[in-house]
Amino acid sequence: MIKGIPMKAKIAVLAIFLILLPFCLAFAEDSTDGSSSASSGREPVLKIPNLSGEITMTGQTVGLTGNPSKYNEYRDNKENYFLGSVKLKYDDDKYWFYLKAEDIGYDTQHYKLDGGIYGIVKYNLEYKEMLHNYSLNDKTIYNGAGSNNLTTMTGYATTPATRWNSLDYTIDRQQEGGAIRLDALKPFYMEFGASRESRNGTRPLSATNSNGSSGPVTEFPQPIDYVTDVLRGEIGYITKPIFASAYVTYTDFTNSNENLYFQNIYAGSSSIPNRVGQTDTMTLPPSNQNYNYGFKGSAALPFNSRFSVNINGGETTSDATYLTSSLIGQTNTVRNPSYTYTYANGDNTWHGKVDTENYNFVLNTNPIAALDGNIFYRYRSLENKSNDPSVTSNTGNTNNYIPVNYTKGDFGVDLSYKLPAHFVLFGGFNYVNTHNSIALNGGHMAYDIPKTVDNIWNVGLKWAGVDFMSAKIAYERMNRDGSNNSDISTATDRYAIYKNEFDTGSQNRDKLKIGVDIFPIETLDIGLGYNYKRSAYVDTVIGLRNSTTNEYYVDASYAIGKYVKLNGYLALEDLKTYQFMRTSSGTGNDDPSGATQNATNYNWDLTYRDKSLDYGAGIDIYMIPKKVTLRVQYDSVRSDGSGDFTILNQAALNTLGSPTGTATTILPSQNNSNIDIPNIDVYRLNTILAKVMWNVTHNFSVSAGYAYQHYAYDDYGYNNYPSTYTITDNAGNVNYLSGAYSDPSYNASLAFLTLKYSFK
Repeated sequence: MIKGIPMKAKIAVLAIFLILLPFCLAFAEDSTDGSSSASSGREPVLKIPNLSGEITMTGQTVGLTGNPSKYNEYRDNKENYFLGSVKLKYDDDKYWFYLKAEDIGYDTQHYKLDGGIYGIVKYNLEYKEMLHNYSLNDKTIYNGAGSNNLTTMTGYATTPATRWNSLDYTIDRQQEGGAIRLDALKPFYMEFGASRESRNGTRPLSATNSNGSSGPVTEFPQPIDYVTDVLRGEIGYITKPIFASAYVTYTDFTNSNENLYFQNIYAGSSSIPNRVGQTDTMTLPPSNQNYNYGFKGSAALPFNSRFSVNINGGETTSDATYLTSSLIGQTNTVRNPSYTYTYANGDNTWHGKVDTENYNFVLNTNPIAALDGNIFYRYRSLENKSNDPSVTSNTGNTNNYIPVNYTKGDFGVDLSYKLPAHFVLFGGFNYVNTHNSIALNGGHMAYDIPKTVDNIWNVGLKWAGVDFMSAKIAYERMNRDGSNNSDISTATDRYAIYKNEFDTGSQNRDKLKIGVDIFPIETLDIGLGYNYKRSAYVDTVIGLRNSTTNEYYVDASYAIGKYVKLNGYLALEDLKTYQFMRTSSGTGNDDPSGATQNATNYNWDLTYRDKSLDYGAGIDIYMIPKKVTLRVQYDSVRSDGSGDFTILNQAALNTLGSPTGTATTILPSQNNSNIDIPNIDVYRLNTILAKVMWNVTHNFSVSAGYAYQHYAYDDYGYNNYPSTYTITDNAGNVNYLSGAYSDPSYNASLAFLTLKYSFK
């Protein structure tokens, strides 16, 4: 047994190589002195016409210190690998196929086969596994990880975290499917396909164990057992002037665990009874089904034009069972679900239904050689037809269901015109009208901006007047009218008249893009660019007021004769946002410009900044041209986020700095400088690679190398993660964590050897 290599990998790799062994005999075309049969004039021992491919074997070993979660986030979590891959291609005047097999036998394996008979049939088959390791080597106080029934360990409150149950938060995704297309009855065609995706594993989930946000929080594994099946069919007609097709797709999503049951750990308080040991319930995503159907087509028109249409609709349905009671306490060991619920629809079953419609019309035209253009109209609607699951508890509390509906119309035109001296002028206009549903019901509402209108125009210029340079500049402006013109009242939201939702509210946005490519000599390429974006939320008093992004980039490559090639790049992004906020003790003091400004009624702001820098450089040295190459590459990715807080009232700042919250004079250690957060999502990722590539013969090559990677993460929210995995809050509640995402920093060393055989 080869240590570290899974048995299924060995079997799969061995099987592939045995199947392909006859093809590998073509290696005999290489003479013992390294000269090929092509150069010696001899025919290979075995040669299949029109067949080509490659077989690759890679062995690698990883030395890892620190947390393996981030390094192995999308990798099979093993220290030693023996990876095999195969590519085969056959193509003649009648038949063709392409086979690809990668990471054979591992949790990231991928197999794909495409083939067919020209003019008659095409087919494809595919199987793919994808791994997502959220967090590894974690701990939990619950038994039953991976199931939907979690019970607490005996004596968990006094058991050290090192003796809790171990778990990995990881999800394995498996995709399989295929399709076939029949073209024998030209100009008609038919296409059918089916696929399945399965997701299995766990991911972190947390919940409070008491009413609302009070009580302890526990972090536990959410079971993932999802299956998505897709069936699709299409029939169409294709000629040069006309294309038309109709299609239908059915999707079924099944969640095997629609409820998660876990034991509550809340010991109670003066107002909330003891819940320890009771089984609590959390609802998870319900199963659902979707039908999507449509028509698409196009027709050639005079003046070198074409009109295209795509019309489709969809229906998504879902049935779920609501809880009819919830826990508030117990007497001795008897569960006491004192809250009961009555639903407006007469039972506790929810019937969900959402209908969508989409219409897309495009006219492309090229009436004269210098002019290209298109005119388009797009329309989308979403209507929620679900029944009303509004509920009233036996204590009189009411929760209302508010469906969200919207329609969106989008009309626009894009033009480009070739000017003298190799200039191209382009531009366009886009008008977008969105209507959102609005429903005031029981103090809740779906949208406070029922209508949004966007006017977007753009203009740009391209130039390629010389052989060694091309340039492009483009500008875009968006004016969005999304004023807070609903009938929302201050009873619904105290700050409503001062807020403007950043995603649908009024906004002025500017974008500028500049790019230049320079190639003064054949061996030198240089690319330069700058992107600018600024959004201003003009009607906002409280909330996000503006956001600005500046991006700079440069990349270059230079070849020195036949022996050296250099490359390098640098990209800088600087994001800055500004928010203005208000804290107040009562509705009469909500106005940010009001006269009441004191320790409990004050304004404050936040400037968030995130600076990202990516750069790298590499060199290829052709030690023996076309034979032996040495490659050295260095890459660095870094991000620095920070939050600059300013309390805009001295009395409030004084109180903030007081341990008791009643100070009348500022503490020496407290000011608007040391309340800032200097480390928000700060990280460094540095990688260095050294690799030697040797083309031993025309068909056989060897690569060997070493890579080192350093990742360091610094964030105020994750630093100093408690080794006990517990945090006690101000009320004395003990919150139980599992270690998810804690301290993801690592150092990794990787050595690898790759053998590749190619034939054709």
